[in-house]
Amino acid sequence: MTETLFWVSAFFVLYPYVGYPLALWLAGLFAPARVPPGELEEWPVVTLLIAVYNEEAVIAAKLENSLALDYPRDRVEIVVASESTDGTNAIVESYGGHGVRLCAFSQRRGKPALLYSTVPLARGEIVVFSDANAFYEPQALKKLVRHFADPRLGCVSGRLVYRTAAGAAAGESLYWRYEQWVKRLESRLGALLGANGSIFALRKSLYRPLDEVRGDDFELPVRALLEGFTVILEPEARSWEDGSASVRAEFRRHVRIVSWFLESAIQLFREAWRRRRLRLGWQIVSHRLLRWTAPHFLLLLLAASVLLEGELYRVALAAQLGFYAAALLGWRLDARRSALPAWLRLPYYFCALHAAVLVGFWRGVSLPPAAAWEKVR
Repeated sequence: MTETLFWVSAFFVLYPYVGYPLALWLAGLFAPARVPPGELEEWPVVTLLIAVYNEEAVIAAKLENSLALDYPRDRVEIVVASESTDGTNAIVESYGGHGVRLCAFSQRRGKPALLYSTVPLARGEIVVFSDANAFYEPQALKKLVRHFADPRLGCVSGRLVYRTAAGAAAGESLYWRYEQWVKRLESRLGALLGANGSIFALRKSLYRPLDEVRGDDFELPVRALLEGFTVILEPEARSWEDGSASVRAEFRRHVRIVSWFLESAIQLFREAWRRRRLRLGWQIVSHRLLRWTAPHFLLLLLAASVLLEGELYRVALAAQLGFYAAALLGWRLDARRSALPAWLRLPYYFCALHAAVLVGFWRGVSLPPAAAWEKVR
């Protein structure tokens, strides 16, 4: 029984991180290569929608960045949806002469509800979702929108690039590069499971969140997939923002993400199963749900390794204890604000990430997620 527990746990730890990408890669060998279209003869009308809450420190720079984008000015509208209580709204209103439109709401309901109220007001047939701290490269809009010449395409995600940050940089960077690799594999199949919230474009006609307090960068692309449209990654459409200032900040961010996305993932899996979208259901389970159960299997794997005898299991136990000891040492050094050597950063970040997933999972199971967002930067 214990030996079975060991191998089952090992499988459910390794499969979402190794088996799933391998299956995507194999499927991608038989997928036709996607050739990006060139310049369009007529660019569609686009709404750049920026959701904000108390962003007076960065909103002016964001609007200047948005106004400088290389896209026909008469074909793009810039809308700021705000629940701010600081000076953000006044700054946005000062850009009214440049065509920037403010949609201000007095009640703080949270980002999904804010978007739910604002998207129907958008003039563009394509809505590009952005954040106040996300700065686009000049060609980003064109890189995103050119793909909508394909009527089968429903959503395009851009690429979020983190500037170097202290603390989490090395471990987060490695994890981020891995995530981008998985996204490229999914995109090759036209089945990108989620977008980068700071830069993604969606056909306005496909904006159908589960309800008023949901609808985010995970749910909206998956809903497009459920409708039979393709969703892809455009790595040349880049958005820049600062990375997490510390592993602790990244911990809080992942707790919030998992607790928020868990309910969406379960509902979307049920919908995929009901509609017989079996590949999509497999992706939701593999990329999301099994990732979020991995910390439980890590604990079971450690317990089984302690109880089992034999050279293989002793080696497995020693490897796990060494890895966790390195993570603990990294945590101690980080708590003292000491510089972490490179060999400690990855185990420390890996364990911090999975601890956050564990907390977020049980918070999502036991507590209703808060609608209002909190900035972690």
